[in-house]
Amino acid sequence: MNVFLNLWIKDSPFRLETLRDIHRMVDVDAFMVACDEKSGYDHVRLSDASQTYSGIQFGGYVMTCTTLPFGWKASPFIYQSIGLSVTSYLREYSITNSLYIDDRFLSSSNFTSAGQSYDQAKRLAYVMLSLLTRLGYTLSLNKCTLEPTTCLKYLGLYIDSVKQAYILPDDKKVKFIELRDYVLSRKNVDIKTLQRFSGKCISMALAVPGCRLFTREVNRAISRCSKHSRMVDVDSDLRKELEHWKFIDSWQGALLWRPEFHKTIDMATDSSQFRYGAVVKLGNSEINLGDYWPEGDNRPIHLKEADAVLKSLQSLDVSLRNSRVDVSVDNMAVISVWGNHGGRDTRLNSIIKEIFNCVVTLNMDLHMKFVPSSLNLADGESRILNASDTMLSSKSWLEVESIYGPHSVDLMALDSNTMTLSDGTPLRHFTPTFSPLSSGVNVFCQTLESESNPYVFPPYGMIFPILCFLEQQHVECTVVVPQIRPLPIWWPMINNAGMISHI
Repeated sequence: MNVFLNLWIKDSPFRLETLRDIHRMVDVDAFMVACDEKSGYDHVRLSDASQTYSGIQFGGYVMTCTTLPFGWKASPFIYQSIGLSVTSYLREYSITNSLYIDDRFLSSSNFTSAGQSYDQAKRLAYVMLSLLTRLGYTLSLNKCTLEPTTCLKYLGLYIDSVKQAYILPDDKKVKFIELRDYVLSRKNVDIKTLQRFSGKCISMALAVPGCRLFTREVNRAISRCSKHSRMVDVDSDLRKELEHWKFIDSWQGALLWRPEFHKTIDMATDSSQFRYGAVVKLGNSEINLGDYWPEGDNRPIHLKEADAVLKSLQSLDVSLRNSRVDVSVDNMAVISVWGNHGGRDTRLNSIIKEIFNCVVTLNMDLHMKFVPSSLNLADGESRILNASDTMLSSKSWLEVESIYGPHSVDLMALDSNTMTLSDGTPLRHFTPTFSPLSSGVNVFCQTLESESNPYVFPPYGMIFPILCFLEQQHVECTVVVPQIRPLPIWWPMINNAGMISHI
């Protein structure tokens, strides 16, 4: 393949359906199957005119490619787009499935017993295989899992529908341990070896805690020595981080999938040279907490701010278990280091690691957001133009209201774009942040059972989470979503809920 050709090919960015989406597709105790397409690119023939531009030269011979070549940057986009036609067709029949280039995943859904789930998965596997073979696909049978199972290996990790978690395969663990022990046995190693180690850590992120946070020293060593070809010294800090990964030898845990429901913590911190304090809003309760720093504690204020977050989380403890937690902090250094999974300040990194250990222990999903000390709310917001803040046109809204209304609440809106009743009165609405007319902040923190006929027009990236949230709360709701092709990953959920209607 002539790499020069790629310089003249149009960029076609696209989003793959990765493991980060799969857990929302898998019901508890669901049976799953997977198949791998063999020599997929060889099934896509190039036109005679296109064959001129791709090929190889070997032994004095020039051979041209007649099918989709490796190395051409458009190949993944073309093959994925073709494969999604099958995926979309199956979703039209409410078959829960996903595609990652040449790897296909399928799961049973809406079953009442384990036996029914197994039988359904067998039938769905037959449907998928029959469809693929009739379309001319060839399968790599040794890589396929066609016998339905509740623990399926897919894209490098096990998907466990019983535990509701991603599980690290033993063979992957063994290879990681061998590489780690090799690095620890050396006084210095080459950059490629450290890059392999860092890559293996990141590849386990969905199954093992701290994969990014506990590779800071590894990445720092790689960055330090990347400008020259010298070996990397395994110094004390790097060795300490590598030794941290010894826990993987006997680790049998898992990062459990969390429900979509959020518990919000709004925290205002105050740290002086002798005391820290926090005001925490948890649900409908407001909690004040604080304590004194040890005598002689002269740490910089950003360390104390981080420590205040840690101590507040530890104080709330089990009330946060299995929750998504939003913490408002007024120190950008803390937010930056947490968001980047570490920073240059080793003392701040140590506190962040303690926060992370607390998060893992309580199985939390912790998000920090900045809240300025001043009350100038309009300064930053007045400069934001976000496509997620779009709304239905007045004509479309009147049609939705006349067919499905009257509605009682707009679940995701701003004061400026909430829908209105026939008399022009704005609907009650939940907003992403505090605002004068808001009936609540963050719809995922609300209990909706008492709401009568809610309405929501979610941003595209929030469609799947809000559908899962509504299903978990058993709420009937008018949900406005675009009809696009190929059908997106969340389409079977709408089919199964009986919510399909076209306007």
